[in-house]
Amino acid sequence: MKIVIAPNAFKGGLDAFEAAEAIKIGLEKSQLQCETILLPIADGGDGTMDVLVRHFGGELVSCPTEDALGRPMNANFGLIDFGKTAIIELATASGIRHLKASALNPMHASTFGSGLLIRKALEYNVNEVVITLGGSATVDGGIGLLSALGLEISGWEEAPLGGQVLENITSVDTDELDKLVEGVKFTLLCDVDNCLLGDEGAAAVFGPQKGATSNMVAELETGLSNFAEVTKSAKGIDPAQLKHGGAAGGCGAFLSAYLDAEIVDGSEYLFTKMKLDEHLLGADLVITAEGRIDEQTRHGKGPYAIAQNAKKKNVRTIALAGQIDPGFDISAYEAFSAVFPIGNGPATLDEAIELTLVNITRTATQIGQLLSITGL
Repeated sequence: MKIVIAPNAFKGGLDAFEAAEAIKIGLEKSQLQCETILLPIADGGDGTMDVLVRHFGGELVSCPTEDALGRPMNANFGLIDFGKTAIIELATASGIRHLKASALNPMHASTFGSGLLIRKALEYNVNEVVITLGGSATVDGGIGLLSALGLEISGWEEAPLGGQVLENITSVDTDELDKLVEGVKFTLLCDVDNCLLGDEGAAAVFGPQKGATSNMVAELETGLSNFAEVTKSAKGIDPAQLKHGGAAGGCGAFLSAYLDAEIVDGSEYLFTKMKLDEHLLGADLVITAEGRIDEQTRHGKGPYAIAQNAKKKNVRTIALAGQIDPGFDISAYEAFSAVFPIGNGPATLDEAIELTLVNITRTATQIGQLLSITGL
């Protein structure tokens, strides 16, 4: 039996490579006789840069920047393709993981630090910049990032930047920005397909996750709408119409408009780079995994995307998860053949994270035992 092991990271518990190794070890402890291929995945969210750099033998470059609240820090960007492609993970500088829950405030949080990383990467004469959009603490429409790259805005003269800026913007000047990025291809990797505005948009869906009150959500919605109108006037592009535009608090829409960037599904980008189709040839089973499986899983997340690819080749997929939505119904997740929680009893979130390695290994062993008894 040939099994492709392709997990996503378990946030706070294991990275994708550690999760893959744990599943392999678990299978080896069972009586199942199988060949395993480890293919850790990502989908444009946290950990995507690490997966790309490690898969393709790239390197990480550290440089000074700032977090989403403007505090000094060092962060990495990646170089792959013999140094010709830079990987910028938005969460590395502008990520929610750097902030305490009490500090979350999308009105003040900015992507400026991610823009500084891009400026540094451009000094390496790269041909392409790939920006992964998941995991940010921001709903600033990328205004901080774009400002760091030279976009001049009128209507706001104060610091700091952040979501509060958006409704005050009256016009933009792109001259300096255009000069800096001339000749460089930009690609945006997304793990969600939300639009920019409305009930399924950046403010309504992601604002509360990043600390927004109901009043803040309304202000951010107004601000994003205003910035969209200014952008439409300046660039002749309507950001509100772009699929994936709501990613990373509106970064998908506005980085696409101002950087002439292509927005792509993060999972599919990785699968193409990794030559997934070749790895699925002759496979009998895929085992994937992530921290939580819920409704969002079906909308751009890596485990479901790989299951969909496998199903097209008549390969079944088993998914493991640290947590499964209480209302989970397998019939709504037709690409998964089976889904297993890895928990071994009641536990707090911190306890569950601490036990991720033990739990995922044990669950993989039991799956191996089951397969050895029943066959596929």
